Amino acid sequence: MKLMVRDCDILAWLLHMKFSHLDQIGRKFFPGCNIHRAPYRRMLKLMDAGLVATRKVYSDPRDLYIPTQAVIKVLEDSGHPFAIALAKDKTFPNYFHDRGLIDMRILFEELGIGLWIPERVIRSVKPRGGSPDALILNVDQVYAVEYERTEKEPARYKKIFDRFNYSDKFAKVLYILPTEKRIESLKKKMGYIWQKFCFVSEECLHLEKMDAVFRSSQGELPIRALAEYSMTGGLHDMTREEIREVVESKTPGAWQNSKLFAPYGGGGDSCDDDSDFDDDPDPDSDDDPQKDSGENRDGDDDDEDEGR
Repeated sequence: MKLMVRDCDILAWLLHMKFSHLDQIGRKFFPGCNIHRAPYRRMLKLMDAGLVATRKVYSDPRDLYIPTQAVIKVLEDSGHPFAIALAKDKTFPNYFHDRGLIDMRILFEELGIGLWIPERVIRSVKPRGGSPDALILNVDQVYAVEYERTEKEPARYKKIFDRFNYSDKFAKVLYILPTEKRIESLKKKMGYIWQKFCFVSEECLHLEKMDAVFRSSQGELPIRALAEYSMTGGLHDMTREEIREVVESKTPGAWQNSKLFAPYGGGGDSCDDDSDFDDDPDPDSDDDPQKDSGENRDGDDDDEDEGR
């Protein structure tokens, strides 16, 4: 099978996000197409080539498309800098969280909001310690993304907020909860939340899209502003060293010295039709998605996202 550029983009997406449903693949890589035509036929070809398999979870009758081991070599041969190992997670215990995060990434990239760096890619260059669900890279800022599906006790929130607040590796934390009611409930529980944290509901993001606004204790961060200062290029244009510069920098904005890409221009991955870091290392963490000859490793932070 001759692989098109888009095929490699799909395979990298599945590897980095663990899985995707057909409707998500269609929306991201075949916009405007009937998912049961071109997207479905292409996935069948990738399956016949041994690059994609399907799985099911008890809570959803639809197939999950997942990458096979062969994908790693394909991406390495194509020069992709993040041909990380397969996720060791085979039962998808955080399925609803991961599915919501995939939808979030698709939406952000459709709106041209910065450059999305998935958690598993972050962990491939920083395997120890905690990690946000994603990073958003803009022209002049690094934003951590946290998607919180399940409600937690105040002590748990405080631990999470303190960890992010006292880290100087990013400008803001984009904190996404399912509903506005959940945001208000969290604020009542906590009393005060550091201004670094900007909140928006999942329902608001999907309904208002470009008109949605992240709100903090002392101001607003409109989606339009994030899009205005987006970056050109995609994740495949970066190197491991550039990502490491972002995630290990102690000084906000220091990563800019590497001049990753030309600024501005409504970022997001293009589709070719042809074709908190926790500053204290966690000694119990073995989450290293880098390719190795032993057991495949996953990108989950089990302690952070228990019951996501």
